[in-house]
Amino acid sequence: MKNRKSGILLAIFLAALIVRIYGAVYSSEHPSLHWDAAHYTVLARNLAADNGFVNEPGHPTAYRTPLYPFMVSLIFRVFGERYTIVYLLHALLGALTCAGIAWAAGRIAGIRAMIITGLLCALNPESVTMTGLLLTETTFSFLLAAGILALAYCLPGRSSRDRSPLYYLMAGIFLGLAILCRPNAMLWALLIGGYLLITRKLTFPSRILRASLLMAGVVILVGPWVIRNWSVMGTPTLATVGGRTFWEFRHNDIPWDYG
Repeated sequence: MKNRKSGILLAIFLAALIVRIYGAVYSSEHPSLHWDAAHYTVLARNLAADNGFVNEPGHPTAYRTPLYPFMVSLIFRVFGERYTIVYLLHALLGALTCAGIAWAAGRIAGIRAMIITGLLCALNPESVTMTGLLLTETTFSFLLAAGILALAYCLPGRSSRDRSPLYYLMAGIFLGLAILCRPNAMLWALLIGGYLLITRKLTFPSRILRASLLMAGVVILVGPWVIRNWSVMGTPTLATVGGRTFWEFRHNDIPWDYG
C-alpha cells in the first residue's frame, strides 16, 4: 500500500511538472506586460545589484514584502535576468504543491481522493498559467501548503500519534515565509494558532507549547522585516500597500494612481 501511494504521488508530481514546464517555456509572459511583475523585477534587479530593497537607489520601499523579490534576485545574480529560469522554478514549486495536497487528501480520505485531488491540482489551468508569470502566487501557494501540511502531519488524530512539537516550529517557519511572500497569510497563522489553543485533542500545557512554537516560527521570520520597516518607513508594518491586506494603511510609499 505504501509503495502504491508513493507511485501515485510521483505520477502526480511528474504530470504537474510536465504541464508547468510547458507553461514556463511556451506560455510565459514578459514582466513588462504586468504592473506587479514589473515592480517585482525592479526590486529584484536592485537587490541583485546590492542597492537594497528599493524602487531605485536611495528610495527604500515596503510596498511589497521581501521574499519573492529576494528569491528572484538570487536567480538574477546567478543566471542574469533570465525570466525563464524563474518560471522553471515556479514549475518545480507548483508540482511539489500538487503532490503535497494530494498526499494530504490521501491521508484524510484514501487513495481515490489522492488521485482525484492530485489530478485536479496538477491540471488546473489557472495554476499552470501562473507558472509563466513573474508573480507571487505559485511561491505563496507552495509555502502556505508546506506550513499546513506540516501541521497535518503532526496534529494528533484517530490514527496518528502525537509527533514532536518541533513540527509546529517548522510549520510556523513556513507560515512566516508565506507571510513574507503575501501578508494576508498572517490570518492563517492567527487562525491556526487559535485552533491549537482551543483543541481538545491536546492537554492545556501541550496547547500552549505548540501554539507558542508555531508563533515563534512566524516571529523569527517576520520580526526582522517589521523592525526594518519601523526603522526605514517609520511604521512597524508588513507592507505599506493600503487596502490590499486585511488592514488599511496609507503611506507615501504607495503609487497613488495604482488600484
